[in-house]
Amino acid sequence: MPSGEEKDLRQMLVAMQHRLTQIDGKIDNLSYRMDRMTEHLDKHVERLDQSERRVSEVEDGQTQLSTSHVKLTKELNSLRPKVDDLEARSWRKNLRIVGVTESTVIDNMEGFIEGLLVQLLGCTTFSDLFIVERAHRSLATRTPPGAPPRTIIARLLNYRDHDVALCRARELKTLQYEGITISLYLDFTLQVQEGRRQFIAGKKQLRDLHFEYRMLYPAKLRVEVDGSLLFFTDHRKLAQFVKR
Repeated sequence: MPSGEEKDLRQMLVAMQHRLTQIDGKIDNLSYRMDRMTEHLDKHVERLDQSERRVSEVEDGQTQLSTSHVKLTKELNSLRPKVDDLEARSWRKNLRIVGVTESTVIDNMEGFIEGLLVQLLGCTTFSDLFIVERAHRSLATRTPPGAPPRTIIARLLNYRDHDVALCRARELKTLQYEGITISLYLDFTLQVQEGRRQFIAGKKQLRDLHFEYRMLYPAKLRVEVDGSLLFFTDHRKLAQFVKR
């Protein structure tokens, strides 16, 4: 029979084997869990790589958009002066007729303006093609009695009649219709009007000094000095000239 010591050793060996089996089981479980974690980590790494690629694509797209934006902005800035000039030239083909009262009954604005211009400037002023293509009051709110009436904007079919009408109006200086003073002007965009408005003070000084001058399109002042012509596109330089 085995001695007591051998029996104890066998029991210890069995216990150790059982313990090792438990440890192996835990190691296997831990290994499985680590494999699962590694799998999850690999998926996260893959998603992170995809996210980084998408971010890179977005950044590349943003760079392309920024480049396109800069290019389009430059093109727009280069086109804007041309568009403004075309608009200003289109407006310049119109006549601004100032002074016709709001109370004047007008059934046919184009026909009324044709008759008004002939009455003011004379029938021999215009060509055989004289026709008012369209005419209307400015789009501002109708003014109350006693206030300055809204301007009438008219476009003539024949541009020569347009120029002749303005020249004839300058020659006559005063135009009267039913006791009311009527004025004719070129029609300008707000931008051109602002450029010409800056010369108002300078033109008054020129008149006081008896200088002959003329405002040219779009906002250039021609001044006659001792038989020579000076041109000003900057009202500040005109002010310096007047102060000499």
